Amino acid sequence: MNRYRNGGLFLTLCLIWGTTFVAISAGLLHFPPVLFAAFRYDLAAILLLAYGYFT
Repeated sequence: MNRYRNGGLFLTLCLIWGTTFVAISAGLLHFPPVLFAAFRYDLAAILLLAYGYFT
């Protein structure tokens, strides 16, 4: 059972990392690179603070 779980988690990780490249290339069409990077860091900070608050 553990082997299937690890395989599923690996596929999920590949899917998430693969879609980020598509999102970045789409986002750079609408925002300058530094502003887009700032949006990504702000979103990551908000998610990390929310995770820290609720755990």
